Amino acid sequence: LNQTGSLRRRTASALIALGLVALVGTAEAQRAVPGDYDGDAKTDVLVTRAIGDFKFWFARFSNETFNVPLLFGLASDTEAAGDFHGDGKVRPAVTRAINGFMTWYILTPAGQVEERLFGLENDLLLAAYMDQDDIADQVAIRSLAGGLNWFASLSASSTVGHFQWGLDGDTAYVADTNGNGVDDAIVVRNVGGFKNWFVRAD
Repeated sequence: LNQTGSLRRRTASALIALGLVALVGTAEAQRAVPGDYDGDAKTDVLVTRAIGDFKFWFARFSNETFNVPLLFGLASDTEAAGDFHGDGKVRPAVTRAINGFMTWYILTPAGQVEERLFGLENDLLLAAYMDQDDIADQVAIRSLAGGLNWFASLSASSTVGHFQWGLDGDTAYVADTNGNGVDDAIVVRNVGGFKNWFVRAD
């Protein structure tokens, strides 16, 4: 995972519901999932809401337009949006535990649903850019022996990378902190009443 690269464009088994619907009424926002959903190299504002048994995606694009709310995933799924196809557009993706393993449901550019198996139940799952090919990789962060172990399914090499970074109880993130186009592993830890950030820069 220790690679450099050029600056990239940054910023769903069981039933998966997919379609476009117009909604009336209000609902509590469940989660913010920002990203470049329209491919203009600008971050769009997006929130998901659980309405009934399903998850809806509401976007406000950088050009001040809005999407017809997208129904993608079950209410109990976890969002993991990313550009998994390298075309410069972030698309909805969700993860779901099935028999102890994690299935990713990813919306393709053709509007189909791609299924990928990666990670175990109770892993923290993230979409991140870990290898400099401008394609989002699947990341699973797992607590083992008191530490956080990071597993990444690398799209460039079709291999799984692994490293250890952080301790149990830390909050894990990813971000490109040095501008090389590769996401860095970040953990935040409470120390003496203060938040301490630890970055593993690639």
